[in-house]
Amino acid sequence: MSIKTRLIALSLVFILSLLTISTVSYFNTKSSSNDLTYISDERMPLLLTIAELDTLRYKIRAITHEVFSVHKNSDYSKNLQAIKESRETVWNDINKHWQYFASTPRQTEAGKKAFNSLETAFNDLKKSHEPIHENLIKLIENKDDEKITSLIAEYENSVQKMIPISNIFGKLLEEQKTRTTNYATNMVKDSVSSSNKSLTLIVILSLIVMAISIGFTVMTTSFVLKSLSKLQQGILGFFAFLNEESKSATLIDLKSNDEFGEIAKVINQNIEKTESSIKKDDEFINATELFIKEL
Repeated sequence: MSIKTRLIALSLVFILSLLTISTVSYFNTKSSSNDLTYISDERMPLLLTIAELDTLRYKIRAITHEVFSVHKNSDYSKNLQAIKESRETVWNDINKHWQYFASTPRQTEAGKKAFNSLETAFNDLKKSHEPIHENLIKLIENKDDEKITSLIAEYENSVQKMIPISNIFGKLLEEQKTRTTNYATNMVKDSVSSSNKSLTLIVILSLIVMAISIGFTVMTTSFVLKSLSKLQQGILGFFAFLNEESKSATLIDLKSNDEFGEIAKVINQNIEKTESSIKKDDEFINATELFIKEL
């Protein structure tokens, strides 16, 4: 393998490793980002909506009970009218939050089933407040003081029927809040776990790449140094031959199929030619000297 091929192979290892690590990092970051976006955009508003529905449930009950504390004076009907308007305002808020809650898509069958139960409880709660509203209107429109006691009794009776239904709705809201919280918590845990696994994978890949790169670099460096050493010995031996420090030139023992092998081949060819030429010159000189002596 040539030095050029070795360097190209090492570069490809670096590039492929970088692409792999970048790909793993990108998809892990994207997955974590999507999970956190989903939690912040859907789960957190859903949790806030559930909490607000529960708060409004208590608020409508508190306003409903204010009727029992209204003093029977000249402002009685006016005060009851204010309570009625407050109830209607709260119910508008409840309906608005419920519509948002109902519009949120359910991901699992268990979630859909839980929503159906909660929807039934919500409808029951609305129905339970209808007689309360009707009895409150009767109290407001009543002009006969003698009927107030019986109307209050009817109002109280409708309130007592509403309370257990409201409690059931509140219990289901609490269960929904727990499920939503657990779902969001598990998503965060899964995202963190996935990130940790990806980080571990990146570290392992980095260590593998580092080991391969170090090994490849050490092998290439060792090969280059050995080749250079052989070239050096061959060239120095050739110069020693030229300087008549040795009787023969030693060929470079390097037959690798790379740039160093090509260089060694060319040098060896020139060594052989030069050595042959010098020997011929020496033979000619020796023959000339012998001829002169014979004369």
